[in-house]
Amino acid sequence: MKFTTKSLSHLSVLILGVLLITAPAGAAEKIVKKEWAILTFLNGFNSLDSFGYLDMNEMEKVGSTDQVHVVSQWASLRNREVKRVYLNQDSDPATVTSPIVENLGLVDMGDYRTLVEFVKWAAVKYPAKHYFVNIWNHGNGWHLAKSRTGGMSTRDVSYDDISGNKITTEQLGVAMAEISREIGQKIDIVGSDSCLMAMAEVVAQMKGSVAHFVGSEEVEPADGWPYDTFLTKWNDGGNKTASQVTSILGRVYLDSYTNGRDATLSGMDLSKYGALATAVRDLGEAIKSQPAASRQKILQAATRAQSYTNDDYKDLGDLIDQIRSDATIQIRPEIIAGAKTALSQFITSNYTSARMSKSQGVAIWFPDAVWQFDSYKARYRALTFNQDTAWIDAIASTLTASHLY
Repeated sequence: MKFTTKSLSHLSVLILGVLLITAPAGAAEKIVKKEWAILTFLNGFNSLDSFGYLDMNEMEKVGSTDQVHVVSQWASLRNREVKRVYLNQDSDPATVTSPIVENLGLVDMGDYRTLVEFVKWAAVKYPAKHYFVNIWNHGNGWHLAKSRTGGMSTRDVSYDDISGNKITTEQLGVAMAEISREIGQKIDIVGSDSCLMAMAEVVAQMKGSVAHFVGSEEVEPADGWPYDTFLTKWNDGGNKTASQVTSILGRVYLDSYTNGRDATLSGMDLSKYGALATAVRDLGEAIKSQPAASRQKILQAATRAQSYTNDDYKDLGDLIDQIRSDATIQIRPEIIAGAKTALSQFITSNYTSARMSKSQGVAIWFPDAVWQFDSYKARYRALTFNQDTAWIDAIASTLTASHLY
């Protein structure tokens, strides 16, 4: 049979149609560059496994749209497998029906390199102009959970109970730097559907590779984010900026916990981090220059400031307010005002329940006990935030003045 140009054209269309029909589920989406991709690193290799199933089904209530790729790397303790899933809309609230694009078997979800590989893979298969990387798991801010008696539990973020590993704050910074280099741009949003991660010490590690961060100062309820209402609001009304996305998430998150449970969720603009770090450094220098009696008062102010499940995590804005409210502390007004201004520019959205109303968007380390200070001081000195602010020296000066150290 001879093929004319016209017949070749018809055959090409036929072949293309066959390829599309026989392509694996989810394959068609990989060639479409959408406005956004939300990439959830869902580590259920721990006590939160059942909530992973719930959240995957919440994502499926909306699924991927013309504007947003919804992709998860989903680890389940139930079957000890890690699956890469492209989320499509379905009406089954109990079963995840979206296509499994890859089954990785058993891999270490507590290894930051696993996170990097997932995002690299997703950016190739499901390209987007903007990326939201979401780390779903237990979290504990920048340090481990440690009691006064020395008992320890988990630390940092993404606990894998099978491997015994986790992603440290320092490794989180390394991961985001590698991802940013791979995709050729800053990651538009990094989020933590995890507890206690909205800390200056955490976001500072990512300052060069991430544009916006969203997370909670307090422990999150186990239900975490309401993915169905979040994705619905995100897709409603056209394209959204990163700050709009984080604000939508904060609003629907708070609305989902109107039953009296404590909730905080805030968005941060990391392009304003430099000004915040400078203001905190200036505040720290002012604290160190105070007479001993005044530094004792500052430590007392820190004990009054809004704290969280880890009581050495203090809300930065409320800490500043507590210092300002004590007329015996003679820190120059322009230092206080500068810190508050830098904070207000850094925080793009802040949603809190009634009992958390003094929370202003970002926590900072300020232990008021020597055992806490001694437990973490060596590691803290090396953190990017401390390198930028020398904050640990301000803390130490209040403990020394109070004859606690």
